[in-house]
Amino acid sequence: MAAKRSLVNARRRSSYGSFLEAQEQGKTLTDWKMLPETKYALCGVGFPIRLKNGALIGTACVSGLPHELDHQTLVEGISEF
Repeated sequence: MAAKRSLVNARRRSSYGSFLEAQEQGKTLTDWKMLPETKYALCGVGFPIRLKNGALIGTACVSGLPHELDHQTLVEGISEF
């Protein structure tokens, strides 16, 4: 979970969004000049929590299902607030 959170904080977007972007562009964490993959996870779901003004105030993480289902579950849960 910490590695997902680190990726969200570094890229300011969901880890699943970063995963899809990397897959589409054929990139790796190294291509983004990140720390080693032991510190960042280009998978699963970590999602930025933002205020209405866009300020990042936290990260929510989910694990246990395939990437797309983890992401959907988290988005649906957060959307209720």
